[in-house]
Amino acid sequence: MGKLQSSLLVLSALLCLTLGWEPGTQYEYKYAGRSAAGMYHLKQQYAVIELQSRVIVQSIDENTIVVKLTDGRIKRNGNFVKNPYFQGEISDSGYVIQPAHPEEIEGEEDQFVNDEQFGAPFVVTHNKGSFTGIEINAEEPLWVVNYKKSIASQLQLDITGVRRDGIFNYESVPAEEETKSFTVFEDSISGDCSTTISVTRLPLSQVYITDAYKLGSFEAICKDKPVYKIVKSKDYNRCQHNPVWSTANPATHSCDFGKTDCGNFMKRSTVYKYIACGESFPKLTFVHASGFSDLEVQPFATETNELTNSVIIDWSLEKMESVSSRFASPSSPKEHKTLSYVFGDFHQVNHDGTPAQPNLVDAYINSPLPVSALHKNIIAA
Repeated sequence: MGKLQSSLLVLSALLCLTLGWEPGTQYEYKYAGRSAAGMYHLKQQYAVIELQSRVIVQSIDENTIVVKLTDGRIKRNGNFVKNPYFQGEISDSGYVIQPAHPEEIEGEEDQFVNDEQFGAPFVVTHNKGSFTGIEINAEEPLWVVNYKKSIASQLQLDITGVRRDGIFNYESVPAEEETKSFTVFEDSISGDCSTTISVTRLPLSQVYITDAYKLGSFEAICKDKPVYKIVKSKDYNRCQHNPVWSTANPATHSCDFGKTDCGNFMKRSTVYKYIACGESFPKLTFVHASGFSDLEVQPFATETNELTNSVIIDWSLEKMESVSSRFASPSSPKEHKTLSYVFGDFHQVNHDGTPAQPNLVDAYINSPLPVSALHKNIIAA
């Protein structure tokens, strides 16, 4: 079951504007995320795993937030024949009738393992929205540590250029219908990479057609405040650190699999969009977010349909209130200075320097056949 939980690392995409956290305030978000793997052109058939939960964020001070995950549910379906992407309903005039929130997939529900550790609060520190550290209980299993790192990865948005990458004009706040773009470095579960952020102040005509406008919390939180659309995209070609591990057999490709692309063999992309409002830029609070992270691979660069793994996420703010009871800090905290994924005991190379192969025997799988028999068949194939 632990392997199933670790596969959910790619689902986590908590998007929020850290500079908007008001000290002494608690934010409760509804989260839904799914990972869909398959061939898009092959009858739209996917293997889908979905996680739904609530995420509660307590702002302690200007540089510290405490996060707690609750009500987690996991479902999976190995024969999902519908469109896995979240689709809302829009009228002929362009107005949102039904926001693009995901509906639950029909499938088998799994129980969380290490549920107590999964729901234990953890602390994230930042400098004006840029991650500086995360504290997690030292006894928590590795998959939980990596999962919480992935959440902390998206609890940041460096819109003041703390880690600027090139020219950055912070004083130039976008006017209505104007877009401002800049580049910063952000640490995350998938590496410390250059990230382009585009901020657009929306006119009322565009605010009305956003998914966020239909949320019950939008009017109470945003009222007459300026509304912004923020789009963030990651450049995997410019990473200071990239924890991706990969291997190919036969080794016919000389490019780096950790980059944005490897010819026609592999492509990676990550884009997130969220709607936020606030009295003044950059003190904003996000009310709705959506994101896509795609990995496309063409096996051995042959002329065949691409294998695709898509991560699709949706966040909506349900309520915002004063903190009535503070979450406890980790009892035996361990501080992590990087958010990069940790592979644990998996050795990427053998003693002779040759690439090691992942251990298929230990992979989680729900099958009436013994894992040893499945492993033998996989190797034979």
